[in-house]
Amino acid sequence: MTGSPVVRVTVALHGTDAELAARLWDVNPATGKQALITRGVYRLTAPAPGRTAQLTFELSPTAWMLGQGHQLKFELTPDDSPTWRPDTQPATMTLTNLSLTIPIHG
Repeated sequence: MTGSPVVRVTVALHGTDAELAARLWDVNPATGKQALITRGVYRLTAPAPGRTAQLTFELSPTAWMLGQGHQLKFELTPDDSPTWRPDTQPATMTLTNLSLTIPIHG
């Protein structure tokens, strides 16, 4: 994997603003250990009431070789502390139509 993974997701935000943190992990199923490959945070504000937003954002560029038999684990969360300060405004999000594009080079 070389480059920036791209996240696409539809978000319905209930609140004034929020953050959406994305993390991509390399998981070794034999040991259960995982290593962080890359991450990214998207800051969003609420669209008009009853509307959704189509988000597209890149995670940080990376060059990573996935071990044989390892698996990818993808997380989306509203909190990525302590790397990013947690949002202090109350909000909830509904996420739909999620896709992750991973740049793979041989």
